[in-house]
Amino acid sequence: VTIVDTGVRGTIAVGLVPKFYRLDHQPGWLPYSVAYHADNGKLYNGNPVGKQFGPKCARGDRIGCGIHSENTEAGLTTVFFTKNGGEVSISSKGSSASFALNKGFQCFNF
Repeated sequence: VTIVDTGVRGTIAVGLVPKFYRLDHQPGWLPYSVAYHADNGKLYNGNPVGKQFGPKCARGDRIGCGIHSENTEAGLTTVFFTKNGGEVSISSKGSSASFALNKGFQCFNF
């Protein structure tokens, strides 16, 4: 995702959420979700309290999220985040949750 405009609130996040996720909550705030928040550089891993994780992002930065699936047989999915093409850090989540991609096709209620 290329950050073109940070908007009024400046809250931008990329991550993974389950299909049933409430659209009035930021990714990572609720259980079974994980997200990198570009506005403060924190990782939210199923909790509304984030932990310092990476750099803050601004207009013109490109941020992303992906998964490494090599460990799915062991019950782990490795989630990674990128900023401007470089990996920020790694977070592991159990693979029992199924994730759905939302590239802006569904509205978030913010």
